[in-house]
Amino acid sequence: MTHHAYRVLILAGRRAEGDPVAADQGVSSKAFVPLAGKPMIEHVLAAIEGSGRAADIRISMAKDSPLEREAPHLAQRLANGDVVRHQAAKGPSASVLSALKDMKPGERLFVTTADHPLLTGDLVRQFLDEADRQDADIAAALAPLALVEATYPRGKRTKLAFRDGAFSGCNMFAMKAPQAVRGVAFWRRIEHDRKKPLRLVARLGIMGLVQWFLGRLTLADALGRLGQRVDLRVVPVILHDADAATDIDSLQDLKLARHIFQSRMEKRSA
Repeated sequence: MTHHAYRVLILAGRRAEGDPVAADQGVSSKAFVPLAGKPMIEHVLAAIEGSGRAADIRISMAKDSPLEREAPHLAQRLANGDVVRHQAAKGPSASVLSALKDMKPGERLFVTTADHPLLTGDLVRQFLDEADRQDADIAAALAPLALVEATYPRGKRTKLAFRDGAFSGCNMFAMKAPQAVRGVAFWRRIEHDRKKPLRLVARLGIMGLVQWFLGRLTLADALGRLGQRVDLRVVPVILHDADAATDIDSLQDLKLARHIFQSRMEKRSA
């Protein structure tokens, strides 16, 4: 199996409606919320670099992000050219689409978010290895919901229920250029439904909706049907690790992440 090198896009843009976590922590973007002594995005960067699979790393952020004040180390890395700034577009899908359109045929893109501080190099590598093995045009990482809730019972997760179980999204995607452009353009049309599973499943067509109601639709079936809408091979990659599905959407999530980091630091020093 060929292990491809990936261009990386970290989504670190600001929500137009504002973000309660960033507002509470007094920073311009959730990406710069301090966690275990450094901005959250730096934990994500460390995981990606630790995976050994990154050809280059780009960060999608607003042009006026006050990096010198909120993330000086990242500002220095951008100035040195270690990582590259990618101008954030209107919404995550538009940012991904602009990155894909700037890539050559055959190149691959790994997309994740800046609010994913428990991500590790092993998880990134495991996900990309499986995406390569399945030769997917688009691969999406998910984790079993029961595992996530058992590991971190206080967290609140989006539930995607299918015949083969319930899953939680992991905010990790692997994409081939240029094929994935069609898929991301479709994603832009359904982006507002991403937190509403019923509306999302309705996009599968009447038979897909009926099968989902009857409990006959597996996760792979659902993604396969979505892929058929745009003539792409879209596959799920199941990661059996709760950290893969733990992002920071709320102050409760941030409190949990800080507790996890503190507990792990205490164990290492014990």
